[in-house]
Amino acid sequence: MTDPKLKPDDIYTRRLELGLSNSIRMLTELIDLAKDNTTRLGAIRYLGLVCKEDHSLGKECFDTLEGVLISEEGISIKIEAAKAIGKSRNEKGLKPLQWILDQDFNDPEIYITALKSISKIKFEEAERVLFIQYLDSNFNSLKNFVKNKLLELEPEKLIHSLIIALKDKSLSNKHKSEIIKVMGYEISSINISLDDVMYIKTKYPEIVTDLIQNKNDLLNEISRVLREEDKALMNSIVAILSIIKDYIKDDIIKLLLTDDFILKKNAIVITGKLKIDDAVDSLVDNLDNMYNEVTRASIEALGDIADVSVVPELLSILNIEDISFEYIDIDLKFQVIDAIKKIYLNSKVDSYAYLLDFLTGNNETLKESVAFILGEIGNEEFAEPLIKVLNERNF
Repeated sequence: MTDPKLKPDDIYTRRLELGLSNSIRMLTELIDLAKDNTTRLGAIRYLGLVCKEDHSLGKECFDTLEGVLISEEGISIKIEAAKAIGKSRNEKGLKPLQWILDQDFNDPEIYITALKSISKIKFEEAERVLFIQYLDSNFNSLKNFVKNKLLELEPEKLIHSLIIALKDKSLSNKHKSEIIKVMGYEISSINISLDDVMYIKTKYPEIVTDLIQNKNDLLNEISRVLREEDKALMNSIVAILSIIKDYIKDDIIKLLLTDDFILKKNAIVITGKLKIDDAVDSLVDNLDNMYNEVTRASIEALGDIADVSVVPELLSILNIEDISFEYIDIDLKFQVIDAIKKIYLNSKVDSYAYLLDFLTGNNETLKESVAFILGEIGNEEFAEPLIKVLNERNF
């Protein structure tokens, strides 16, 4: 029977004097018999430390800790036992820790502790996949822990594990969105510039190869989960696909021909974000698509690509002869105007003669829209012709 005056820290301090085997027995008795949680928590903590000093006693220690982890009802006791198992580095501990993850608890700390202990024992492919399963947890603290732990991995290992997880058909789109965010975050952190991918190609060729080899799966999943309103997701998608842009251009353009309007719309968005010049003709063809979302996405993508040759096509959308229909979709009108403005601001244009000619033409509808565009571009050279138009007509 353990001397009741001996506390867990006393036993640990005197472990060599008492003998390791005897110390383990005394700490185990305190775990089983002590009335207060503080003493029991201390006994579990020090049991884990003592067991590390003599691996020949590992089975006895492990059996005690496993029993506590599984049979105890108190969360704080389970957490301390999980910590001790992690410190033991005993691979037998993976099974009871996994058992904890399969239980339903309202406290995220128990899951975090179990995962942390698992990573101390082993953190190979299977364990990395396990961590990824918790990226869509409803507990923010758990999600952040998992994300931060994954980001500690070597970039090549992390990206490979994330690609594998992305192929898991059992995962929801929400979950896959979180996987893509982590992948994009990692790529952004190791790539100097989205405009120059030579650094990552030189420094991390394995990542580039992995992305290229899995480009079809990546593009398929990204096209299905893309949501423009989720800025973090969009930034990650652009970071990922920019690395393999030259290898996926044709695949993206093919998606522009699909009958699935959601896939088509998302492919259009990607085309614009990646500024794929070869897709301009297909985007122009989609300007009069039966689905309004596809039309709007095409307009925005053309603005992002900034090819001045499409300006006549965009202006034709505004060229409505029946003035009563002009303002049916005022948002669409201003989206076209914004796209044309972006094209001129982001392309190297030597002359604005094409736009300025509309100010002296007879099409009052286009004259008003072009005047607005020129005002938004804001070049000083536009002041005189715009004042002249104002003197002729007050818009």
